[in-house]
Amino acid sequence: MKLASRLTIAATAVASILVFIWPLLISAQGSSQATLAQGVFIALMPALLALIVIEFSSGQIEAKQLAVLGVLIALNAVVRILGAGTAGIETASALVFAIDGRWDPKAVLEPIQTEWPDLPVIARAFDRTHNIALRQAGVEQVVRETLDGAVAMGREVLTALGTPETMIDAIEAEYRRRDLERLDLQLCSGDIMSGADTIIRGALDLDEAPDPASLGEIPPA
Repeated sequence: MKLASRLTIAATAVASILVFIWPLLISAQGSSQATLAQGVFIALMPALLALIVIEFSSGQIEAKQLAVLGVLIALNAVVRILGAGTAGIETASALVFAIDGRWDPKAVLEPIQTEWPDLPVIARAFDRTHNIALRQAGVEQVVRETLDGAVAMGREVLTALGTPETMIDAIEAEYRRRDLERLDLQLCSGDIMSGADTIIRGALDLDEAPDPASLGEIPPA
């Protein structure tokens, strides 16, 4: 096989590989770059196929070699259906951010929301201020890591003290109700100190429960 034929086959193989792995090589800056990359490969492939036809017509490429290229191209076409484009976002049904620690929601989410405004986003909030920043960035589904961990620990402490389950459930419900009320005030005012009066600082009044007497009492520590 002549050098030109080998180069043609090598170029076709490299182009086929790049068609598959280009999402790993190009950063996700929006759909414009994805469209550009796809356009480049669409323009290159006919030229490479033309070279293969010329080489085959001149007898430089054997039928077996051409058959192998055909199988590889067919396999690549099938596998590409399973691909998800740049960063795996084009075919995603939802986007989950489960990043450890605090990160900037506006900087991270704004490009994504601009290009894919209908894509549901679920994010994990590091703490209260991070939760507020996520809400302000338009994230409606937020999992509050610190809050849920604190509530779970509080329930364990009350259980260890022998507190009735009905009382624990009522305390948690009241705590979460106050917390959501405070969060709404903070989001509306933009002031982290808003709603400070809803914080439980002393004895908790559960008189608004359906049947306060059935809740039991918290045993003394």
